[in-house]
Amino acid sequence: MNINITETDLISYFYNESSPEVTDYIQVNLPSKIDWQDYLRDLNTLKSSMNNFQNPHPTSLNIVLEEISFEENHSI
Repeated sequence: MNINITETDLISYFYNESSPEVTDYIQVNLPSKIDWQDYLRDLNTLKSSMNNFQNPHPTSLNIVLEEISFEENHSI
C-alpha cells in the first residue's frame, strides 16, 4: 500500500486522529522518513513548550485540518 502522506496526515497522526490505515502506514514508514520524524519532533517541541497545553477538541482539530487542506495539498 502506498499512501500520499501530507502535513495534515502527520498532524492527525500526532493527535491520534488519523485513520487506522494512515496510522499503520506512518508507523511502518516512519523509521525511514527523516522529514516525517523532523516534523513530528517539531510538533512535539511546540507542544511541550506551551504552558497549560491541552489537546484540541476533535471538532476544533478537524476545522483546522480542513482549513490547512485547502491551503496546501502537497505531500511530504
